[in-house]
Amino acid sequence: GGARNWDYRYCWLRDASMTVRALFGLGYIDEGQAFLSWLLHATRLTQPELQVLYDVYGESRLPERELALAGYRESRPVRVGNGAADQLQMDVYGEVVDAVHQLVERGGRIDSATGRTLNGLGRTVCRRWREPDEGIWEIRSERRHHTLSKAMCWVALDRLLALHRSAHLQVPEELCTRERDGIRALVEAHGYNARLGSYVSVLDGDEVDAS
Repeated sequence: GGARNWDYRYCWLRDASMTVRALFGLGYIDEGQAFLSWLLHATRLTQPELQVLYDVYGESRLPERELALAGYRESRPVRVGNGAADQLQMDVYGEVVDAVHQLVERGGRIDSATGRTLNGLGRTVCRRWREPDEGIWEIRSERRHHTLSKAMCWVALDRLLALHRSAHLQVPEELCTRERDGIRALVEAHGYNARLGSYVSVLDGDEVDAS
């Protein structure tokens, strides 16, 4: 009977990358690599930037609208499309790059097209990690500087540098190293609340969340 009736018939990059890691962890390397290949192919229309979610064909335009219908137990509104597709959630870069890194760690290889994609993602992170975003909870309000988003940008650059050092792809090493270290310095200075003894949901905040 509630109002949070969202259209979930899409693929969220964050969840997809977790699925890939689960497949790798269970030993389903071929299946994980196939899903990862689809993941990178589905994002082709927005590269070198990533959306939060795509449909099964990689469609990125998913406008949200309300239907004149009631759902289960008269739940309203019923929605088609998902406005979260227009949100900025910077953590997805770290999720996707880390999934590729885990593939390589298990003996997989990166082709030239994937290498170019990853390079573009890294440059996007270097350019945009300082921006506030909506964060993983997809709150429909103003953008904020979410600690997890910054930390996952660090993950993206750290994993790209590891792939670069192992000669699996080429990235601008000096730029990525400088930006990665800058992210860490910011998170350690402003993402940790000494009074709480915990990292917090937003920089200089005093609340924690499940992220």
